[in-house]
Amino acid sequence: MKTLSTLAAVLVLLVAGCASKPTAAHTESLLAAVGFQVVPATTPEQLQQVQTLPPNTVTKVNRNGKTFYIFPDSTQKQLFIGTPQQYQDFLTRLDIERNAAADNAAAQESLREARTDSSGTWDNAWGNWTGTGGY
Repeated sequence: MKTLSTLAAVLVLLVAGCASKPTAAHTESLLAAVGFQVVPATTPEQLQQVQTLPPNTVTKVNRNGKTFYIFPDSTQKQLFIGTPQQYQDFLTRLDIERNAAADNAAAQESLREARTDSSGTWDNAWGNWTGTGGY
C-alpha cells in the first residue's frame, strides 16, 4: 500500500512538472490568444532566421528602436510576434496555468491522503458514538 501511495505522489509531481514547460502548440495557442501576430517567413533569409531561433522559446528582439517578442514555428515557417504588453499578458496566463496545475496537484495529494485508511486508530479510543446509529 505504501508503494502505491508513493507512486501516486510521484505521478502527481510529474504532472505538475509537465505543466512548467508547455508544448510548442500550447505556447502558440497562448500567444495567439494574447494577440501575438503570425508572420510567415517568405524569403530564404527569413526562413533561416526562423530556423536559427531556439525552439519553443520566446525571444526578446529590438527592431527599429522598438522591443518585440518572437516565437518561432519552424515547422510552419513562421514567427509569432508580440509587443511587450502582449508578452506580459502571455506570462500572466502561464502563471495562472502553473498555479492551477500546482493547486490541482495539491488537491490530488490531499485527496490521496484522505483516502488513506486510518480506521484502525479510531476503533476504541472514542467508545460508542451514540446518536450515529451505533457506529
